[in-house]
Amino acid sequence: MTEKLEKLKQGYTNLSEWLEHIMAAIVLIAIVIAIASLWEPFKEFLHTRTESVWIQKEISI
Repeated sequence: MTEKLEKLKQGYTNLSEWLEHIMAAIVLIAIVIAIASLWEPFKEFLHTRTESVWIQKEISI
């Protein structure tokens, strides 16, 4: 009986480890998707910010 319980515990441990790896992969994929989807707006923000700073420097001269 205890041997069956040990096998069952080991099975749950292995399943738990696999689920942990799967969740880590899902989070990593979500981060990559978030970065990819926000890349264009970020580049646009940097571009407009650079233009704004350049205009402010030109006005102050």
